[in-house]
Amino acid sequence: MFAPSHRFVRDILRKESGLSVLPPIVSQRFAFALALAVLVCSAVFTPELALAAPSDAASEKLTVEDSEAPRGRRDELDRWVPSLALFGGFQQQEAEGAISPSQLNPEAPQCVNEPTNSNCEISQQIRPPTEDDDAIRGFRAGISLELMSPRLLSGFGAPRLFIHVDPMLAEGFERRVAGSGDPGPFVEAELPPAVTRSDPNIFSGQGTRLQAEVDPFILNAGIGMAFTIDAFEKRVRVKPSFEYLREKLTVTGAVNRVVQVAQIPLKNTPSDFRFIALQDSDEQVYHAIGPGLEIEVDANRLGPFLISPFLAVRAFYFLGNLDVSLRDENEFGENATWEFERDPWQWDGRVGIRLRWAPR
Repeated sequence: MFAPSHRFVRDILRKESGLSVLPPIVSQRFAFALALAVLVCSAVFTPELALAAPSDAASEKLTVEDSEAPRGRRDELDRWVPSLALFGGFQQQEAEGAISPSQLNPEAPQCVNEPTNSNCEISQQIRPPTEDDDAIRGFRAGISLELMSPRLLSGFGAPRLFIHVDPMLAEGFERRVAGSGDPGPFVEAELPPAVTRSDPNIFSGQGTRLQAEVDPFILNAGIGMAFTIDAFEKRVRVKPSFEYLREKLTVTGAVNRVVQVAQIPLKNTPSDFRFIALQDSDEQVYHAIGPGLEIEVDANRLGPFLISPFLAVRAFYFLGNLDVSLRDENEFGENATWEFERDPWQWDGRVGIRLRWAPR
């Protein structure tokens, strides 16, 4: 079976797109997804990869009601079956955020508008308040460790219990939920030599932001019942389950503003300005439960292993308080508050390939 490397997939993407350099996120995310898709397709459509003798390969047929298996062999339905899977997928969850900066302190350093000088007409609001919503989404990849019991009944789809643990890594989960501008380091723009005056508006790094970032490590576990059917000479398992998810989320807020202090500010003179930088962050660990459904097909055999591509969808409902409140204040009492609220439901879809230990 052909297993493409990330470098091979990137070369294909460059050739087909005509780009000499692919963006890192495209290169990594799509290379993994395409490699996994090719791996799954090759498992389904490649002839049997039997390491056993040809007579063994020809003699076994996977059926739920197979009572005529060769002597000494056990149907995989009647044994404990451990397995290891590699998967990737996407998740999405809605979130809302609000940013509320205060007014400037009138006693704090700032220029004063005078009848003979209109150069000091500055807004008394640190930054305009904003609120918005966004979808926290991203790519996940991980491994799944599963253990499936022997069948509990001979009929009714030969139901079997299974448990699984899925450690995952998340990518691309840093999302700006609300804000305006681009708060960051204050940098004064370069002005022509003939210009001697400066202005607060030429400084970059001003704005407001409320963002959420999921910790890269996520843990998923579940327990369920597998029902087995045979269709088109393939063994198919339908696996409803009860799922648990643990993830850590970091919420960060920032409000930056440059306030003019001197009546006539000069360029490259930081003392003619006052820099307001308010920020706060908080980490929260969330726990969620919900239903899951997986469809799995025994597509091929590799010696003692069954190669089984699968498709899974899951819905997680997050428990407890989902709101995060942040606040910061400077030495003049000027402050900002940030409010973050995530929707309790998160949706998850994934595709993968499972290696099931089932010797003949």
